[in-house]
This record gives sequence, structure tokens and C-alpha cells, in this order.
Amino acid sequence: MAEVGAVYELAPLAEVESHSLEVAAVVDLIDVMEHIWSAAWCFSAHNDQAVEDWVRAKTLAVLEGNARDAAAGIHRRATVARLTKKKRKEADACATYRTNKALYLDHPTALAAG
Repeated sequence: MAEVGAVYELAPLAEVESHSLEVAAVVDLIDVMEHIWSAAWCFSAHNDQAVEDWVRAKTLAVLEGNARDAAAGIHRRATVARLTKKKRKEADACATYRTNKALYLDHPTALAAG
């Protein structure tokens, strides 16, 4: 999975900000949802209908500006579920991604600005 918001992609923001211009950068929702789906399959079987509800809830949390809280919830759920090392790594990757990109997951502000 490609890393959106990598240093080379965000570097131009520093240049713009050095000119006292205001720029908003938001990680696209499709990329965020790919990470959420990856975490979802760590907790559920592929034929589990509850997965869609879980993904929807986590996606709405991002859209509502609660990416960090949702990430913490994924870490907690992974701990309680006692996932295998591989699945734990995948779930943690999703949560860490959302924590690391929280500054660029301010969808409420972006949506309000049009």
C-alpha cells in the first residue's frame, strides 16, 4: 500500500508556509478506508456482515475529526482480541497511520471550507 502523506509529498507545504500562505492538506478518504479495511479483516472473518458496520463507524469517526480516538480504539481492540503477531502488526499499522496522519485527517475543517 502506497504511503500517502509521505515526507516528499508534504515537503512543498513547508515552502508554501514559508511565504505566509495558508494551505490545507488532507489525506484522501479512500486511502484512509483502505487502512481501515485492512484492520477490519484482522478482527473478523471475510464473510462477517458486521465488518461493514465497523468500517463505516471508523470511517465516520475520521470524517467527524476523531481519527486519534478511533486509532486508540483499534489498539485496544487488538490487545483484547489477542491477535496473532501478523494480524496485530496489521491492526497496529492502521492505528499508527491514523495517529501519524492526524494533522492531515482534519476532514471536518476541509468539508466546512468546501
